[in-house]
Amino acid sequence: MAQTIPQHEINRKFLDTITAEAKELILNSIAKHYAITQQAVLDEVTGEGAEHLLEYMVEPERSGASALMQRQSSMMAFQRRLTRPAG
Repeated sequence: MAQTIPQHEINRKFLDTITAEAKELILNSIAKHYAITQQAVLDEVTGEGAEHLLEYMVEPERSGASALMQRQSSMMAFQRRLTRPAG
């Protein structure tokens, strides 16, 4: 049975792998929407019990973040194919 990765870990990994500029834009958009600090946002989205990152976001940044997530997922799948043993 496959082990499920907690959402807060998925959020953290995503935020750690995108550019600093993209991370700033995402955190700032959530902070502005909820009228809290970026650090409070980071604590929330990477803490136990966190929801999917997109659940915290509003348009148009939500669509942009979704596109980044899809791109990252595609790149990771491609890299796995490249490193898979032949045959």
